[in-house]
Amino acid sequence: MHILSYDCNTQATEVVEIKPFDDNLSLRDLYLTNDWMYFTVHGNHRSIRRLNRNETNAELEIVADNLFFPSALVATADKVFYADYEAIYSLNLANNSPESELIIEDTRLAFESFGLSLLNSNIYVPAEDVLFIINTSNNNVETIQMAGLDRYSSITPLSADKLLIKSNEELYVIDLLDNSFFFLGVFDCNEIDTFVYTCPGSDIALIGTTLYLSQVESGYVIAVKLPSNLYADTDGDNFGDLNNRIETETHDFSQAYVFDSSDCDDNNTAINPGQEEIPNNGIDEDCDGADLVSSIHQLENYTINIFPNPVIDEISIDLSDEVEFQTTLYNLKGEMIFFSENEKTISVNTMAAGIYLIEIKDLKSGSKVIERIVVGK
Repeated sequence: MHILSYDCNTQATEVVEIKPFDDNLSLRDLYLTNDWMYFTVHGNHRSIRRLNRNETNAELEIVADNLFFPSALVATADKVFYADYEAIYSLNLANNSPESELIIEDTRLAFESFGLSLLNSNIYVPAEDVLFIINTSNNNVETIQMAGLDRYSSITPLSADKLLIKSNEELYVIDLLDNSFFFLGVFDCNEIDTFVYTCPGSDIALIGTTLYLSQVESGYVIAVKLPSNLYADTDGDNFGDLNNRIETETHDFSQAYVFDSSDCDDNNTAINPGQEEIPNNGIDEDCDGADLVSSIHQLENYTINIFPNPVIDEISIDLSDEVEFQTTLYNLKGEMIFFSENEKTISVNTMAAGIYLIEIKDLKSGSKVIERIVVGK
């Protein structure tokens, strides 16, 4: 086991070794106080240990030994709080041989926790659909219900009254003044993390506008630069308004601002890129720039539905009965540019933007319908 330092200001690629230890030990988590480094350690003994930061040749001291599966921890001047399997314990450092006191035992906690956060004399512990709050002075526990919160979430302070939570690939802000929380944004682990363990379940720290993710199994720390701008999410649908933005480095996270800027109506939760388009109502529900126009035609004893119109990528043809048909696409000069039989999708993403005519013909009766199609880009 080695303790290393890294300069987050320069983000240099080099790390500096502070102190090497027994290679049979493996570090699970680390927490710094003014005088001590505290560790949860696995190996020959699963334990909590500490190192005096003020002594040049200090050795590791055992604080608690023979633990089950210690993971995340935080420390105050006189206590250590740590996660062990599906429970949270405290150790009173005023005792020469501190005994672990059970604070929380709950199946909503993770087997291996990635996040305990100490802020304003309270410890915040994410779990399944709930955030536990432990008062460090008396070990009393309160809860905030957070539907959708993952038990493997990570947590770190944003300010004196706000927390940042990473749940899977989503970031949330918790306002401790009123215990409210709002969505901040999503980042794609596959784009930033070639080391599969680091991003999904990881400890986090936010320094400036850079989010650092680390996880023991990968052996890597990944730095993710947050977007330079955030966008107002007035209607709370997790999609932001491009015309109402603020710089990330100056934002105090007191209001709902998000990474996304694709909402075309930020006063209506039913309108955003995540909504399903309703055809022919004159409303652009999915913010793609136009209402979906669906053309329904009666042919013989069945109907033909041609959609979307306008179209960007693909025309769909939906028939209410199984019939054999042919499809022909013409430009406005009458030149045939596409022909098929019994195909219900037509790719148009390589066609030039413009107006075309689509003809669908029943091969048995010879009846046909013609519709004008607008191809956009």
